[in-house]
Amino acid sequence: MKILCLPSDTAGCGFLRLIQPYTRLKDYGHQVRFVYAEQMLLHPGAIETDIDLYVFQLVADQQIVDFAKQLRQHRPEAKIIMDLDDHLRAIPKSNISYKNGWGEGRPATKALLNFIQLSDVLTVSTPDLAEEYKRFNPNIRVLYNSIEDREVDLKPEITGRPKRAGQIRIGYGASWTHLADFQMILKPLVKAMRDYPDTRMVFIGADFRKCLPRDLYARCEYAGSTWRNPGKPSTIAYWDLMRDSDLDFCIAPLESTTFNRSKSYLKAMEAGLIGVPIIGSRVGPYIQYVNECKAQPMLLAGSDREWTEHFVSLINFPDKRKASAEANRQYVEQSHRMSNRIGGWVEMLTGLTASVAA
Repeated sequence: MKILCLPSDTAGCGFLRLIQPYTRLKDYGHQVRFVYAEQMLLHPGAIETDIDLYVFQLVADQQIVDFAKQLRQHRPEAKIIMDLDDHLRAIPKSNISYKNGWGEGRPATKALLNFIQLSDVLTVSTPDLAEEYKRFNPNIRVLYNSIEDREVDLKPEITGRPKRAGQIRIGYGASWTHLADFQMILKPLVKAMRDYPDTRMVFIGADFRKCLPRDLYARCEYAGSTWRNPGKPSTIAYWDLMRDSDLDFCIAPLESTTFNRSKSYLKAMEAGLIGVPIIGSRVGPYIQYVNECKAQPMLLAGSDREWTEHFVSLINFPDKRKASAEANRQYVEQSHRMSNRIGGWVEMLTGLTASVAA
């Protein structure tokens, strides 16, 4: 099958949902090409190609919808997949993505829904997303996020001891779309940092240092961003940055909103990838992550008191850090490798290949 993928970017969902799995699909006999700007398709000759399958992400432009309509008219045998990794209809006004036209009834969302209805298959990352969008396209496949085997095979040393002498380093990797999530746990975080002077807060991606009080600013670090890292997919560069930051544990706060409840548990997987424990909000994706694992790969908190208890536990007890990190790491190794997940993509394309041949 000749496949043209149009990732929204080389990071985040662009990498995880398209670049990583569809690159692996080359091993199964598919011819895959990537184009990183959707506008490149919008020339007259684009429809007159021998592409069997077009794979899109984050369609927010009516021009792309019009392209799909033309494709349906001139090459009805060609297939279209739309991939969705967020509940974009439920973007809250407090999220910066709302300003970009996402949210119920907003312009970008209208274009997205039109495109979903034109697609042969809608692929999503969670069962909650499938439930939310099945009325727009009933042909939905839940394909879980995973991590490429070669990244999982970079085995971290897990001892429970502080990575840097005299410090307990707490990591938070997120974009500015998670500002409200981070602000939600400021009170217990500030308390923990004031009670334990050896703690350090390390931010990757968005620089949230100014959200903390002035007396703690000097104990916060900004490790940087990888969005424009040349020569390497920025998701892999991000994982490298997590490893290089010598984190002792991570946090993953999430407000309990419709938008967040449909998210995947990627942050928990990434903590397991680098071999550290993680505290997360007691919200849909993280509850699922813990329930699926026989051990305790993640500590869940649903109140300031629980966040404080978990901070105290992971700051004070190396054995608890080690046990939780080992459980999370083992879960990622056993269940979240790309080789364990790629079968879902292969099966889906097998069905589409049969329909193209017919």
